[in-house]
Amino acid sequence: NISVFTCRDFPFDLVIGTTSAIYRFRKDLNDPIPLRRLKLPKNRRVALVFGRESIGLKREEAAKCDLLVTIETNQETPALNLSHAVAIALYQISNIPLTTYEPAKAQEKRRLLETFALLTTLLTVIRKPKKMQLAFKRMLSRALASKEEVECVNGVLRFAIKKIRKSCW
Repeated sequence: NISVFTCRDFPFDLVIGTTSAIYRFRKDLNDPIPLRRLKLPKNRRVALVFGRESIGLKREEAAKCDLLVTIETNQETPALNLSHAVAIALYQISNIPLTTYEPAKAQEKRRLLETFALLTTLLTVIRKPKKMQLAFKRMLSRALASKEEVECVNGVLRFAIKKIRKSCW
């Protein structure tokens, strides 16, 4: 089931931004994947975010998305009219086979991201913790990790945080 919302504050499990400006997001670790390679989880609320026809998604908007996708076109027409992009994206998504496992819910992934953020700030050798956190968020979104996988990684990170804090006392 595909729903269209204008409010960006709905509790979605996965927020997918669309862009044709691949070059604009590469240095921010927002490397878009082709829409045809996307796999969607079953029974999860998925939001599709389309940018403006004139400039597409702003960096701040793209940063709020769990992952970015692009509709592959030829070199001569790199961007599509917004209505065409919406139609193609909805058509492609309607044909995407849904995964058969239960992916982690938004709150479980949020806890893992918070734990990772704490770890990157505790490790003073990391010069750009925000960039590392964004990279981890993107990787987690593309992985469509299960609840068990998220809990396992979160446990390891919490253990590492405990060890770091112990060694600092």
